[in-house]
Amino acid sequence: MLPVLVIFFREGLEASLIVSIILSYLRQIQQSRLARQVWLGVAAAVAVDIALGVGLYHVIRHYDGSRVQTMLEGITYFVAMAMLTGMSFWMKSQSRGMKRALEARVSMAISQGTMWAMVGLSFVTVGREGLETVFFTLAVALHSNAAALAAGAVVGLGLALLIDWAMLGAGRRVPLSLFFNVLGGVLLVFGAALLADGIEDFQALGWLP
Repeated sequence: MLPVLVIFFREGLEASLIVSIILSYLRQIQQSRLARQVWLGVAAAVAVDIALGVGLYHVIRHYDGSRVQTMLEGITYFVAMAMLTGMSFWMKSQSRGMKRALEARVSMAISQGTMWAMVGLSFVTVGREGLETVFFTLAVALHSNAAALAAGAVVGLGLALLIDWAMLGAGRRVPLSLFFNVLGGVLLVFGAALLADGIEDFQALGWLP
């Protein structure tokens, strides 16, 4: 439950902050009419990520007990580890300028004058966070029960939305850099565990000594 709680908390917090920054900037420049397009992109990103996760899980489970299952599980572990590690370091380096970068991308999308530009922006930015969550949760789900996964996801996402509300809804300052540094460190530990699982599967396949 704990690994899923942490990943949903971190990625949920980052995704909700991204959406909040975009919506706040649209209000600031008097373009609130585009909020519907933002939410459309968010909904599409969530739907695609869920479909991808469920689809991959059923593909892996379809080959239960076979060499193909071991291969797919090992690849999933390595992909999840690489995404978690890479994005943890990326977020540490980009967090300070994230607001300015997002506002610039919103302005560029508006200047294109098409509905799909804003939909695409929110789809890509939120979908990226969801993709990390999908692969990490999938890796954990291979050796966990559904109830623990669901509980961790609900609690983690709920905490993320609460923090986002405290920051933007209630106007309180929260040390985001501290949050992301601590959570990034915890996720690196989980990433190391996934690396070990991936190596074990590849050893079982004879791909590693």
